[in-house]
Amino acid sequence: MVGFIAMFKSEKMKARLRELRYSIYILKRNKLTYISFIFILCLIVTAAIGPYIVPYSEDAYGAVHPEKVFQPPSLEHLFGTDDAGRDIFSRVVIGARISLWIGIVVIILTVSIGVPLGLVAGYMGGVIDEAIMRVTDMFLSLPPLLLALVFAAAMGLRGQSFNNVLIAIAIAWWPWYTRLVRGQVVSLKERPFVEAARATGISSFKIMFRHILPNCLTPIMVQASLDFGSVVLTAAGLSFLGLGAQPPTPEWGLMLSIGRYYFLNYWWLATFPGLAIFVTVLAFNLMSDGLREALYPKLRRF
Repeated sequence: MVGFIAMFKSEKMKARLRELRYSIYILKRNKLTYISFIFILCLIVTAAIGPYIVPYSEDAYGAVHPEKVFQPPSLEHLFGTDDAGRDIFSRVVIGARISLWIGIVVIILTVSIGVPLGLVAGYMGGVIDEAIMRVTDMFLSLPPLLLALVFAAAMGLRGQSFNNVLIAIAIAWWPWYTRLVRGQVVSLKERPFVEAARATGISSFKIMFRHILPNCLTPIMVQASLDFGSVVLTAAGLSFLGLGAQPPTPEWGLMLSIGRYYFLNYWWLATFPGLAIFVTVLAFNLMSDGLREALYPKLRRF
């Protein structure tokens, strides 16, 4: 009997490894996904070592050079200089660290809030489910950017701290994970493996987090990869409106906001930060599409 169980587990592990290898194969074969994945890896490396490799790192932290104001792109300044004579290339590269940090922290916060609420609502049902989902629907009835804008304005800004911005975006984003996970739990809680766990006397807490949650990880991962780009875009939007990063922080949305005043005469001030936002959001969206195809067998095209 013990040998049979061990053999069954071994076969199950081999099947999972085969599925993982095939998923990786699909990701590699999808050229857009593969290119976006390489770009995101380069972006992460750039964010990690950016301050140490850019030619004018001091320009990202408030240095002013009046003699270099509004210089066009050149070999000395690849992206030109801004209204304070600061190197835009250095500021865009260092700004990648800020944007990635915002995305990572917000996704962690939203998953930490939304996933447990979705588990409880879907598994418990009844009044608890109704209460959680009605609050969730109330948040979902408004666009995330508008909600983040309201909460950011209500909490105000404290110097150059991003804490309020992160909290504001997280408050606007958690309902999507609650609804997603709740739908998954409703479809899973009546499955035989959950009924068997319940029959053996395992507590509801362990059933939710040990048996049901692992089966919800795939849609959570896909949603998180898709939301990452949207969170970066939302943070840039808040900074563009003056409720996010404050000068002289090298944040892409703030740089875009400043550059719009000079766009007709000095196009490079807004163009390069805008391209950084565009390419980053596009890369994460393409990667999420590839992950969705690789992790959901029914959606595979080959």
